[in-house]
Amino acid sequence: MEIPGYEIIGELAADRETRGYLPRRAVDGADVLITVVGTLEGDEGNALNHLASDVKLLSAQPHHGVLRVLDGVWVGVEFALITQRPPAPTLEVLLIRRDEEFPFARIATVLRDINATLVWARERGVVHRAIRLENVFVEPGSDRTTVSFGVRPLALTNMPSEAEDSRTIAGLATAMFTRGRRSGEEASLAEQRSGLPAAGVAQTARLLGKESGDKSALPDGGSYSAAIAMAE
Repeated sequence: MEIPGYEIIGELAADRETRGYLPRRAVDGADVLITVVGTLEGDEGNALNHLASDVKLLSAQPHHGVLRVLDGVWVGVEFALITQRPPAPTLEVLLIRRDEEFPFARIATVLRDINATLVWARERGVVHRAIRLENVFVEPGSDRTTVSFGVRPLALTNMPSEAEDSRTIAGLATAMFTRGRRSGEEASLAEQRSGLPAAGVAQTARLLGKESGDKSALPDGGSYSAAIAMAE
């Protein structure tokens, strides 16, 4: 991979959708991160064109909760997203470490910051707002979070919605409740996380699109994280 203005010094493990590179910027020697996105299976809504538009917006309007977007360039039919190097360990790594505790108050703090970032991005028309454990970065000591938005295939008409953002928050909450184990892998959420109120279990299930006996109105991401804080 060659991108003008950058010297590639390392390559990260690739997944089905992206390849990651660790380059230095030629103009000043700064260490950055390049994520190259190719054709996405099942995409009907021009995901890469929307990504290019998102990059312009995020580079012009940086937000403290989003990994700083520096540039984006087309490399043939692929798109290369250039960001600052992640400043802290990922949430995925923290969940693997058994010396890291995740009480309800800490989970709520992390979710509150991520939800605020999602709201900010949604209000400004950022289309790609997918967040997974490996692109949430948690600052040691303060738990201040920074995210990088993942790219995913888009439907032909419907763009990602507020409901999907809330589902993202519930998915991250579940991972912290269960230390990253898949839901239902060993036991129910209530069994895996003792002390989580039945209402919290039901809200999580409903936000994730699972069946639940709770017929009350679905909370938004902010209300959901606040309820978790009170579960302590």
